[in-house]
Amino acid sequence: MFYLAEVEDHIRVEPKHFGLPTHESIEKQLDESYVSSISKDLGFVVSVISVEDVGDGIIIPGDGAAFYKSRFRVLVWKPEMHELVLGTIKEITNFGAFMSMANSQGMIFIFLKQWKIMCL
Repeated sequence: MFYLAEVEDHIRVEPKHFGLPTHESIEKQLDESYVSSISKDLGFVVSVISVEDVGDGIIIPGDGAAFYKSRFRVLVWKPEMHELVLGTIKEITNFGAFMSMANSQGMIFIFLKQWKIMCL
């Protein structure tokens, strides 16, 4: 199931983005850090939709980056029980099968004579 989630986090903006306007540098850093990442709370992050709010930046001694408290919206995919997912079977083993689903991989495993899907 796809969800639109609002996230608040301290974004570490790397020095390579310092020449850009703050809002744009945070968008680029979010694309690098969040897109295609998987988290237990959010699921699989598909895209950063918008940056809603950006706080003042701080620099921590010994770290060359700047940190901005930001609020942003992301599009996430979180598979749910009994959800139908299209994919391609890549390998079959005695305990299940491995499948490719767009940008991610999953494993279909046999559990008590029932097939279940687990994303890797």
